[in-house]
Amino acid sequence: MITTSLKDLPEESVSHNAEIKKKVMLRFGDLPHLTNFSQARFAPGQTAPAHAHQDMCEVFFVEAGSGVIHIDGTEYPCSS
Repeated sequence: MITTSLKDLPEESVSHNAEIKKKVMLRFGDLPHLTNFSQARFAPGQTAPAHAHQDMCEVFFVEAGSGVIHIDGTEYPCSS
């Protein structure tokens, strides 16, 4: 599992314009089976049942708010 926060990532210049900055969350090869990148909104207190995907890696990007994700019996706090 990879965990990171935007506030902890360094800014980098994009190759085509040094004045434009970016923060790289994932690089090529970090996830072997990324099949899509989606947005989901959870209402306060809303949960999703535990499940696994055998054919892909899943990325969670917390844009606002906070929550908890459980992976293999370990609890990980998530916040924006």
